[in-house]
Amino acid sequence: MKPKLIIMALLCAISWRSYAQTEKGRGFVGGSLSFGTSKQNSSSPSLNTFTLTPRGGYFLANNFAIGLEIPLNLSKLRGENYIAWNEEYGYYEEQRGVKEFSLGFSPFVRKYIDVKDRLSFSCRPTYFYR
Repeated sequence: MKPKLIIMALLCAISWRSYAQTEKGRGFVGGSLSFGTSKQNSSSPSLNTFTLTPRGGYFLANNFAIGLEIPLNLSKLRGENYIAWNEEYGYYEEQRGVKEFSLGFSPFVRKYIDVKDRLSFSCRPTYFYR
């Protein structure tokens, strides 16, 4: 628990002083990567998933961007048999492990705001009575 808390505090401290380049004419690229696995018990099938999501965008005006995300997902179910039609030979056959691949296109529009101009915090003393 303690290392996670320290890492989160460090990430917050770093992001506190970082600024994005959101001027007109600039572009940006980024993405995310994830892997997951799940299994209920030793006799049940297991599911493995791998996801890659590259994204990129362009600032049409200051603090206003458009872009595209392309999520790619690969899943495999191990330990499960199924019957499938073989197109090449023209008959049904037993196969192991269901594989699934998905591809998506997700356009986005983003409007960035300056938090310092929109938010203010006030500190008031708090009194505790016993």
